[in-house]
Amino acid sequence: MITVTFPAHFLLITTMDYVVDPAEFAVPWAIMLDAISLTCTSLVLYGLYIVLFFFAIRALMQRDLPRRRALLITTSVMFFLGTCGAVGPVVMTSVTVRIVNGVVQRSSDLPRLVEILNILQLLDVVRSSMNNVVTDLLFLYRCYIIWGSKRKVLILPALCILATVVLNVLVCLKNPQGAYLIDTKAPFIMTLGTNLLLMFLTAGRIWYKGREVHTILGPAFRKKYNSALALILESGALYCFSLVVWVASLTTLNSTGEFAAVFAGVTGGLVIQIVNIAPTLILVRVGMGQDRIQATTAVSDRLPSGGSIRFRVPVNLEDESYPVVDIK
Repeated sequence: MITVTFPAHFLLITTMDYVVDPAEFAVPWAIMLDAISLTCTSLVLYGLYIVLFFFAIRALMQRDLPRRRALLITTSVMFFLGTCGAVGPVVMTSVTVRIVNGVVQRSSDLPRLVEILNILQLLDVVRSSMNNVVTDLLFLYRCYIIWGSKRKVLILPALCILATVVLNVLVCLKNPQGAYLIDTKAPFIMTLGTNLLLMFLTAGRIWYKGREVHTILGPAFRKKYNSALALILESGALYCFSLVVWVASLTTLNSTGEFAAVFAGVTGGLVIQIVNIAPTLILVRVGMGQDRIQATTAVSDRLPSGGSIRFRVPVNLEDESYPVVDIK
């Protein structure tokens, strides 16, 4: 007969020191579930993002693009922020696990651990705000190029980006009673509205130019514009979808249920990486040549009498060498 003897310290689990009030335990438990779910989701998507990042860098290096250095710097900054978005949740998860352990053991280190967690969350808000601004500016630049460098088109989207920055600052402030000055969903709703505006401005311009091409040069050229239009809508829809589900998770976050905590963590991890994956995916597809609109050598026969045509800015977000029809 085999007898199993447990060390004495294992028997401590039966003492009354480990009996915790469920109401007291619910909040740190939900925070830990949120952190673990966010970390797992962010790390999985970060693995995909690493692959896309190297493809994007390769695409930018292989093509002689205007402002290529600026695009390389922007892409690298997004990768740095995305890496911070993958490492930060790991650190926060370790702190939340220690908080839960401290609650169970009634540790005296709890106030210090809670303070550390608050600092990490504040740093994550700063990182998230910077990441959103970089991505929004990249989309704003794409819209600027597609609209033929018309600055008036950028006024409203630029004001929306500025408003998002202000809301991100206000959401970190609390009144003397400890309540937030504004709803925590406000910056994300503004970001969602900004990206919808940029997406419709960009896609609308491509659609309008595609109609002109279809009228003058025939349906073959229209297909090229439809391909570019699909690229804009796909990337914009991916980013907007992640923001919508994140705002929905914030709405249910007041509940301390386990499902609400896991849902908030998964959607939070989704937003952390999608904000970089969406624009990087565009650069990868640009490098694969999926956005080019090629011109034929014999278009004069299709022009109306007295008409003229010249080629300039492409649907490509940064390349000014591929042609887009500018009808006179």
